[in-house]
Amino acid sequence: MEPCLNCGEDMQSKYCPNCGQKEGLSPRSVVAAFSDLIGNVFSYDNKVWRSLVLLCFRPGKLTKAFCKGQRSRYFDPLRMFLLMSALVFLAPDTISVGEYRLSEEWSQPAPEGYHFGERLRIGSERVKELAESDPESYITFLNQVTKRYLVFSFIVGILSLTLFLRLIRFKIYLVEHFVFALHFCSFILIANLLLRLVMPNSGFTNVEAIFMTVVQVLYFPWAYLVVYSKPGKKNRIIAFLVSIVAMCVFFAPYMASAQLSIFYVLMPPAS
Repeated sequence: MEPCLNCGEDMQSKYCPNCGQKEGLSPRSVVAAFSDLIGNVFSYDNKVWRSLVLLCFRPGKLTKAFCKGQRSRYFDPLRMFLLMSALVFLAPDTISVGEYRLSEEWSQPAPEGYHFGERLRIGSERVKELAESDPESYITFLNQVTKRYLVFSFIVGILSLTLFLRLIRFKIYLVEHFVFALHFCSFILIANLLLRLVMPNSGFTNVEAIFMTVVQVLYFPWAYLVVYSKPGKKNRIIAFLVSIVAMCVFFAPYMASAQLSIFYVLMPPAS
């Protein structure tokens, strides 16, 4: 076989043993290039698809495999979280969602001397007023704020969960707890994305809220038991109870930051 065209290494198979480049020149036609791209994207060997299947259908297995050192086979956890965050923004309901504009009165600066807490209180009162007076605009507003601050809220929850797990499981490396939190958030984003693709332009409905709550409550303890539980019935019961606490540690800061972001958008600017 001819040497690798990229690094000059002797080729002993279809791929270079040194740099991994495929033998031969690049496809010379658009059809060949497109066919090669489709084959790579939808190939079973593609680490993105392999990681997504494991993440969705075998909770905790991807985290466990990554922490055991099987990292080249699967997609990087941080990249997966960022990719899923970007894809959620492109879901049909977020593309077509309208934009809520503050009224001229609400855009005025707060009276001089009002500190951040007072302005935030005004923002919370405006949220309640908007929800009661114009529910349609309120739904648009929620979608708009969620889209803008989703990643920030997840980061708050990820950091809180990582630190809590480090506190109770201090013998495990901090980065492994971080990977567990990233994988859980990636799963939430995937579930939300699939739901919004099935129900475009749904906004914040009771069906969506119930579905996401059930999925998260079932997934988190399952993944936690796979990653952290030791053998034995007693250990698994303890691990299950701890997983409920850990789930609350994630969702409490996450929901608090999401709520604060809603108040923050509607609060009057500083004078």
